Amino acid sequence: RQADSLQNCLLLQLAGLVGEMMGAERPWSAAVSRLELVVHFFCVRLAVGWMQLSFNTRQLRGSHDMEEPL
Repeated sequence: RQADSLQNCLLLQLAGLVGEMMGAERPWSAAVSRLELVVHFFCVRLAVGWMQLSFNTRQLRGSHDMEEPL
């Protein structure tokens, strides 16, 4: 679960950044930055999911290649 811990670390940093922005700016811009956070989070989830999927298919192909000669 290395990818999950890395993702959590990134999300914590992002949350801290958004917290600073929300503290420094007016409420309406805080709502905008919160929307950006949601979009960014969705993109991160999508990217991590895609990487895991491609890694899994590569592993499957590798195991099939190893089984072929037998």
